[in-house]
This record gives sequence, C-alpha cells and structure tokens, in this order.
Amino acid sequence: MSPSRCDTGRPFSWERSVSNELVKLTNITKVFPTPSGQVEILKGINLTLRSGEFATIEGPSGSGKSTLLSILGLLDHPSRGEYLLSGTPVTGLSEYQLSVLRSRELGWVFQNFNLIGDLNVWQNLALALKYAGQLPKRRYDARIRDVLTQVGLEEKVLSLPAQLSGGQQQRLAIARALINDPSLVLADEPTGNLDHKTSRQIVTLLQDLHRQGTTVVMITHDPELAALGQSRYRMDDGCLIQQSAEPRSLYG
Repeated sequence: MSPSRCDTGRPFSWERSVSNELVKLTNITKVFPTPSGQVEILKGINLTLRSGEFATIEGPSGSGKSTLLSILGLLDHPSRGEYLLSGTPVTGLSEYQLSVLRSRELGWVFQNFNLIGDLNVWQNLALALKYAGQLPKRRYDARIRDVLTQVGLEEKVLSLPAQLSGGQQQRLAIARALINDPSLVLADEPTGNLDHKTSRQIVTLLQDLHRQGTTVVMITHDPELAALGQSRYRMDDGCLIQQSAEPRSLYG
C-alpha cells in the first residue's frame, strides 16, 4: 500500500545506501495539460549518477532542464517512470517524507541566491539547520563556521546578504546547500547573475566540493562551463543526450 500524503507527523527513517549508484532515473516522462492538449516536457529520461560525480546539463531555454532538476530535487513528480535515490524509490513517498528528504539529503543552489535579506550569514545557515532538525543547537556554531570556511566566507559571519557581493552571496547559497551534508547538490544556473570571472570562481568552488566527494548536478547555458563537468549532458526538446561517454578528470 502506498503511504498517505497526509502523514505529516509520522516518523520517517532514511538510510543512505552504501552503493555507488546515487541516482537512477528510468523512463522519466513529464506531461503538462494545455488548452490545446497535453505537452510532453520530458520524454523518457534515463540517467544514472554515481556518488561523488559532477554532472553538467546544458541546453536552451524550454528544453526541459529545469523540469528535470525539479524532479531530481523532489519538487515535482514525474508523470511516468521510476526515480531511485540511494536505491530507494521516491515516487511513492508522501509529501511529508519528501520534505524530509529535501531538507536532509538535497542541497539547492539557485541563480537568484534566494537568501533571507533580514537575516545575517550565520542566521541564514542556522535556519537551514533548524528545518532539517538533525543537529543539536549546541553544535550549530561549529558546523556553520566549518562550512563558511569551505566557501571562503568565514570573515562574513555577521554580514547581511545586502552587504555581500554577488559572488559572496552565491558562496553563501552554496554554504546553505552544504550545511546539512546532503548526498546531492543541485545547482540551477548558479552563475546566471554573475560576471565571467566570478562565474569561474563559483564553478571552481563546485569542482573543489566535488573533489571532496560531493555529488553535484549543475544546469548551465554556458558551453564553456558545461565542459568543466566530469560527465556532460545536453537537453534538447525534452530528451537527455549524454555528451561524454566516459567521465573524465576535472583536474588532470
């Protein structure tokens, strides 16, 4: 029996798989109704991501990139197909269970940062810790300072987002994505609002995180940035096409 979508108080236990296969999408299809009929946005997507992989997805606007990322990030449901996360099907989970996974297992980096403007750097990260509910409050400060050191913002702990440059705000957004030690980081056009130099710095930071074992999926319009991925894909009219048959080193 599939779980009820109203079980908001039911305890939910999730264990990360020791398998190397973190994400497996099989025949994922997404259909949207329109006045003139149904439109197929995703057309039988198949994708496997290993733990620690850095994948980039390139493609024009309207190709289905953001819809695919929303399904990977458990923000949307496929119309058909199977999604395994750490070997466990997620398509039948309740909304409560999905919200737990989103806060604990997934980290998001958005183009527009999506920071809370009246909270300082420390408070933005503490709020993410509070939502996940995994870490005791007495350990917040050590965790926050550790992640800020990772992204080079340790001196900005009391700054408001408006007091940071665009690149620093995106670094804070990356810190927020990492704060709960997610199994998968999803970056949706993370350099879209940044100049070329700052964009390269942000992608270099994502590469460094990948080098430390973080699994990253990055969407980009920029072919130069897409080429930096360990494995590369292109979205074209709802179809996902692998550009590199074998993952290659980012550092060699």
